[in-house]
Amino acid sequence: MLKLPQDYVVVDVETTGLRPWQGDRVVEIGALRVERGKVAGKFWQLVNPGRPIPPEAQRIHGITDADVAGQPVMAEVLPQFFSFTSALPLVAHYAAFDRSFIESACQACGLAHPVRRYLCTVELSRYVNPHLPRHNLDALAHYYGITVSDRHRALGDVEATWQLYEMLRRMCERAPRARPFAARPV
Repeated sequence: MLKLPQDYVVVDVETTGLRPWQGDRVVEIGALRVERGKVAGKFWQLVNPGRPIPPEAQRIHGITDADVAGQPVMAEVLPQFFSFTSALPLVAHYAAFDRSFIESACQACGLAHPVRRYLCTVELSRYVNPHLPRHNLDALAHYYGITVSDRHRALGDVEATWQLYEMLRRMCERAPRARPFAARPV
């Protein structure tokens, strides 16, 4: 039996691109604080990335330059986000992606990235469902019957990821531990 946290924060970021260490930035961050498996709080903020949002990114998440004009910059948002998350572990779908943007933003803002555990629902799904050919959020939502509202927006994705994590967590806790869970470092 694999014991996973019941108290955690699910996080998702929408961005200007895929490369945080090459200048791509967060344009939206959303999070759900979960206590004993139930949603206990919600955090959401559009973020002014300080650069134009490329058309290819806009086509994915629908966030435009006009949407983020006048919004706070990440240096203002990060302290609020970290206050919301406390010291809880963070859960994300493709956690390495979200973590890389959060770490890059911390570095750009001169803030220390708080040390904490990141759990990845892709890695958990690969552990629980080695038979599935795809572990992206759309495929897993379809497989588990999770309705995803507002796909590729931070809150829509965190709500789906929360539901997915809870299903996977319960499956891990009920199943005998046939092999160790060896998630790749996130």
